[in-house]
Amino acid sequence: MLYANIIYSFLIVFFLYKLLKKDYNLFHVSIFVLPFHTWMYNLGLNLTAYQITTLIMIFVTTIVSIKKRKNLFYLGNKYIVFFLFYAIVTTIVISVFFIDNFLQTGGFFRSEGRYLAQLLLLLMTFSIIPLAFNYINSTKDVYHYLKTYLYALILLVILGWAQFFIYQFTHLDIFPLGSTIGDLRSGMWDNIFRMSSLGGEPKALSISLIIGFFIIKAFNRYDISFIPYEKLLKYIFLFTAFATLSTSGMVLFVILFLIDSLYIMVTSKIKIKFDVKKTIYLFSIMLVIGFLFFKYWDFISLIVEKRVLERDIASEDFDAPIQIFLVKFPEYILFGSGLGNIHNFAYPYISAEHLHYMKDSIFVAKSGYLKIISEQGLFGFTLFTFIFYTTYRNLGKVRKYLSVTNQQFYRAMQLILLIVLMAYFARTYVVNELILLLALANVLIYSKRIKHKEIT
Repeated sequence: MLYANIIYSFLIVFFLYKLLKKDYNLFHVSIFVLPFHTWMYNLGLNLTAYQITTLIMIFVTTIVSIKKRKNLFYLGNKYIVFFLFYAIVTTIVISVFFIDNFLQTGGFFRSEGRYLAQLLLLLMTFSIIPLAFNYINSTKDVYHYLKTYLYALILLVILGWAQFFIYQFTHLDIFPLGSTIGDLRSGMWDNIFRMSSLGGEPKALSISLIIGFFIIKAFNRYDISFIPYEKLLKYIFLFTAFATLSTSGMVLFVILFLIDSLYIMVTSKIKIKFDVKKTIYLFSIMLVIGFLFFKYWDFISLIVEKRVLERDIASEDFDAPIQIFLVKFPEYILFGSGLGNIHNFAYPYISAEHLHYMKDSIFVAKSGYLKIISEQGLFGFTLFTFIFYTTYRNLGKVRKYLSVTNQQFYRAMQLILLIVLMAYFARTYVVNELILLLALANVLIYSKRIKHKEIT
């Protein structure tokens, strides 16, 4: 992990420099480190750089709020309050009164007290929402925070391709995923090296880049740009995401692309307009893609067959036993099993194929919709969905009173919020991105001191 630590050290120095110059604040730093999933420290618990930065923000903002007498607990959307209250109460009641035998998978916080750790994690995840009210003063601030996230993805792409080419020439993985029995572990598939950069496993990097692709695409649709040459950049994001050979990334892209296309069809007036420049641009891209498919067809067809067609995407290793448990005991569908408890119920239904690494281990659903239903039931799922429904609706209400440019910005926020919500329902890996976008949208709606500055 030497090379990773060197990069982290440079980034820490960079952040300190930016903070001292007041070009960045802690909110910028937290957003930048968000997609760096391998950046972790053991502080009694393994915490990511994003979680550590969030804790620092909570500490600093609490001190400032006490001095300035600000409300540190304002959440804006009332359904966020309802969901958190429901999640806390049901988790405590179910964990204390309805579970007799906890799997012993470690110490207290990995067994009987796991639900307490999960409640703290839930509150820390949602803490970005009240924190946002203290760091966002204008629409332009939201724009710059989104740009910061894209800059982080650009760095991950650069580091990822550096990792890939260095491995091809030297067989040295500069950013290994970890170690097993003293040996460094890399992302490999069928003797093919899969880049991971510092974005976690290849699938985590892939999913982050696909979210980046759709952020650019959503805002470009409403004539809002973040970075020069970003139309090319979004395809670099997409190409890199596919280069990880992540099944999750490939399938997620298809799902989100269909949702995005359907959204555009439903919300747009149908206009047939011939644009010569766009036609040439798209035709050129199709030619390049066609050439690559023709040249590397054997390799591409092997990947599609092995990584997608031969895998049970609808019911993966962690999801399958949870689905079986809920079918056998439908009474848990209503209120769930409480945060962090589902493995205690679902472990008898682990398939023989996955038993060697899932037995006596902690696991949750990989699909966001199933995670919420299995832990909080349909009631919790309904409250969670209402958070985003009301946020989407209220963004539409507020935008009517703004300038044309800011109306477009709010439209783009509505679209990307919907896309990332669907991404979360498909894969839980984007939970922090989802709650961050919720926090940004929440401030735009509920902050009384927000200034609607022009983006450009």
